[in-house]
Amino acid sequence: MNRDDRTVRTVGERGEVQAISGKAFADDEATKEKLNAVYRLRLLYNSGEELWKHIGKSGSGNNSFGRVGGKDAFLRRAVFHELEREWLDEMGIELGWLLESYVLAAGLMEKYRILLEGEMRAGTYRGCCEQIVNVCVFGDAVSDEYSAKKQELLHQLMEEDVCCLTVFLLMLLGVFPPSVESRQGDAVGMKEVYE
Repeated sequence: MNRDDRTVRTVGERGEVQAISGKAFADDEATKEKLNAVYRLRLLYNSGEELWKHIGKSGSGNNSFGRVGGKDAFLRRAVFHELEREWLDEMGIELGWLLESYVLAAGLMEKYRILLEGEMRAGTYRGCCEQIVNVCVFGDAVSDEYSAKKQELLHQLMEEDVCCLTVFLLMLLGVFPPSVESRQGDAVGMKEVYE
């Protein structure tokens, strides 16, 4: 092997290491974002304090899961994996699937924001929810009486899975925040919201 061959191989190996390092960084950032979404949305616990207590860490100072264990990506993965396992055991729902559904539902809320704001301003959001349930759950036909935008929304919701539909309805009713980036705070007064 001559000197040039060794140089090419070393550059190639360095590229592989950088690619692996880049993937690990991207995976860690994705895990951080999932943990932050779980925290912000209060999906597992009613307050950030409850979640921190469950994990066994102090959340004082910064609410971001990026600080859990410093820069320890392994700890972040372990925390998310354990929360995911607990959620599946207790609720029978995959946490990752729920977060993906939340992102889809938030996208639909944004896409149809003008239509939905009109429905809410008119005070008919309950009626809108009933129409969505009747069409998407009970299989009623999409009425020609509905606006083209509403028909489009109903067809889109029929294509999504049940988790996305459920999250969308809970967002529409104001139980869930309308965005994954929400800073809404602790979940309080759920009995009143439910009623």
